[in-house]
Amino acid sequence: MKKIEELANFFIKNPEEGEVIESFQDLIYEKDNISNLKIPDAKFLESQFSNYLDRDHVIVDIKQSDSDPITIDSKNIDRIDEFLQNIRDKIEIEDEEDIYNLKITVNKDINEKALSIFCLLDFFQDLQTKSLNIQLSRFEKLLSTNTFINFQVYEEIEPFNTYSFYFTSAEANQSQQKNKAIPLKPENNRSKVIETRNEVCHFINAADYTLVPDDFHLNTTSKYEEINKYFGKLLTLISTTFVFDLTSIKNSLFNYKLKGYKTISGEIDFTDLTYSHPESIFKIYCWVYAKGNVDDKLGLTRNILSLYLSTDNPFNYSAQIYSSIQSGFSIYLKDNVKEYIQLKNKVSDYLFEFSNKAKEISNSFISAFKRSVLMILTFLLTGVLANIIKGGTISEILSNDLLVIGLSILLIVFLYLALSNYELWQAVKMQKKLYSKLKKRYSEILDENDLSNIFDGDYIINTEVSSLKKTAFFYNFLWILSLVVILAGVYLLKTESIDIEGWILESKIKSENISEPEKHQILERDSIINHEMMEQSSDSTFTIPIEQK
Repeated sequence: MKKIEELANFFIKNPEEGEVIESFQDLIYEKDNISNLKIPDAKFLESQFSNYLDRDHVIVDIKQSDSDPITIDSKNIDRIDEFLQNIRDKIEIEDEEDIYNLKITVNKDINEKALSIFCLLDFFQDLQTKSLNIQLSRFEKLLSTNTFINFQVYEEIEPFNTYSFYFTSAEANQSQQKNKAIPLKPENNRSKVIETRNEVCHFINAADYTLVPDDFHLNTTSKYEEINKYFGKLLTLISTTFVFDLTSIKNSLFNYKLKGYKTISGEIDFTDLTYSHPESIFKIYCWVYAKGNVDDKLGLTRNILSLYLSTDNPFNYSAQIYSSIQSGFSIYLKDNVKEYIQLKNKVSDYLFEFSNKAKEISNSFISAFKRSVLMILTFLLTGVLANIIKGGTISEILSNDLLVIGLSILLIVFLYLALSNYELWQAVKMQKKLYSKLKKRYSEILDENDLSNIFDGDYIINTEVSSLKKTAFFYNFLWILSLVVILAGVYLLKTESIDIEGWILESKIKSENISEPEKHQILERDSIINHEMMEQSSDSTFTIPIEQK
């Protein structure tokens, strides 16, 4: 006998004939047309009330015909005697035709994540008479303030549970059974999974429901097959909202659309929904939303589902469909691995080419420096040697014509230096531009971390560009220093040429012990030569000042 019928049995015969309606909020027991009303013993009635938990408020109403009801509730058991006396008074004045109505109401409340169920099958039967959106809304309301709910059933049952709803016997040891539900793993997984679902699927009612397939997947099944079927039905429907492209709920109508190799779409009333192997769609859901690229897995899943599912009823999953998806994904990964390796090889080849190109640019710049310096030195040495062979003095060797040509060459070399620097940085700029284009192209294929790993965090390009900068700075410095040294040397030799020749002459006189008369003759002749040279220099279009001492 049901617990509520045990209470009714204190007042009527055959309490099992009464009508029971139970929901999440309350239980209502009614028995009409009672001709013989029983009056219970006060102590027995009080003990019966005490069997109900404090979170459940029990109200008993007895009504005679159209008269006001006589009421007693579990929160006012001190009025039991008054309640029973009122019943006796009614019976004493009743007519033979008088009939009674018995109504027992239990208002239920959630306390410490626990909620009472008095008639398990009646509870689920009543739930299924409601529209689909109401059914889901009631589960949604429970989980909006609780991570899970422990339904304590006032019947002898074997415990069964999902990740969010746990059903235990209230008659069992409460200290062992209490709140044994398994919270959804982990607690923040619900919001994360829903957020991901909203990115890859379009569930029009997403703002109304935060339910996930785990809420309806029975980890331990019930002994009642009708309950197992009900949870399987909800599991199939909610899993579909996480896999199909487009889904929506309106009252009891469920709209769906799947786009794969072919498109499957339609509308079905929840009461007419038939399904098979709900475990398959649940395993697919778990796999898709586990670690990895959800887009890739979901795209492959939709393609395969569109080939396997019937357009008339796409909820009849086969036991093999999950294995087919796994096999398809393995092939997809193998193809992707080949493409990935090819891609990495292409990037490696490009980085190797870039490194070689950087060395070529550097070597070209160094060669330009060597050629320019060698050209200047070759010209000067050739001119000097030619004049030495003629037997000229230092002033004659460094003639004005030679200096004009030499300075012109230095100017050309300076311009060559500027052009070489321009070409160097244009080449570097071009290589960096090509590198950026390549990286941008692959950024559309690879995620940010993978892209960074393949391109080694731009280490190679940054290293090569830094090396080119150092090389350019070093050889620019040498280039300019070489030009300055050559100019300074020519200038000093030209301006100090007379003093140097005089010093050489005096040294020669001293070393050869020349007599005074000969010495004066040599010095006089040298003075005349210097005077003629100065006159020649003053007539030249290009003059270099000579310091007189």
